[in-house]
Amino acid sequence: MRLRLRVSPKAWLSEGCHLMEALRIRIPERYQAGIAKLISLPDNAIEELLSVLNEMPQSFNLESIKVYAISKISSIPENNVDEMISALDSLYYIKNESGVSVQDFTEQVLQAMVETENKALHIEPSLRRPFQDRLMRLMNGTLLSIAAKSREILYEQERTFGFARV
Repeated sequence: MRLRLRVSPKAWLSEGCHLMEALRIRIPERYQAGIAKLISLPDNAIEELLSVLNEMPQSFNLESIKVYAISKISSIPENNVDEMISALDSLYYIKNESGVSVQDFTEQVLQAMVETENKALHIEPSLRRPFQDRLMRLMNGTLLSIAAKSREILYEQERTFGFARV
């Protein structure tokens, strides 16, 4: 038998403590390249990425989302699409776990970008708000949110129902 303790981030807070005081984000190295590419992407490429993600049929499989996006997006190199979607998926997962608003979460991501040693994630103060708006638009999509939530449910449950035959 496997014992799994699961505590939400809110359980760590004392009464009257604001959640954002407790939520500190550190961007893992494997996702930094994807976020850096989101920073440098032209607006028309972001619009194309958003369009493809919003019109894609629902999928719980991250790899199928990547394959579909790569096949439909012409303005972004394949490996960049892969890295960006992996980074966005990770952000969705952490945001869902934290339970904070998209705006508060993106503010924490920007703070983590400032605190990282990776210079590719450092953006000028005048460009932070436009990047936060861009990130908020990407984080408000449903496709990657559903995929992240489905994976969270799979990881939470020891035995997940997957097939029935009558």
